[in-house]
Amino acid sequence: MKNGIYFHKSQDFVGATVVLLSGLTTVLTSTFGSLPPSDVGLAISYALQVSIFLNLLVRFMADTEMQMNAVERVKYYTMLTTEPYEGNLDNSEFEAPPTLCYCLVISRVPLIPFTSCATTI
Repeated sequence: MKNGIYFHKSQDFVGATVVLLSGLTTVLTSTFGSLPPSDVGLAISYALQVSIFLNLLVRFMADTEMQMNAVERVKYYTMLTTEPYEGNLDNSEFEAPPTLCYCLVISRVPLIPFTSCATTI
């Protein structure tokens, strides 16, 4: 848990450093060079998006890793041999409940459950 917090803080530090360096270089270039102020604002606004894209990149990489772990786990479980079942289960003592379906009438009649209709849920 603490590693995630430290990683997040270091990620924010990298984003802030990029914004600071780009801001300083564009302001100094604008002051001593021939860079118009509108380009300085554009460069700083683009630099602010770097930390956002860094967060998205890390989130997508973590999500992809989770999905690949799930695929590995499914593949592993499909390769397992099943244990032999030696029990005696009699299904005749269990009775299935009646199937309920809901038929919706578009008038002022509310949603009414029926035990026999074409659509079942």
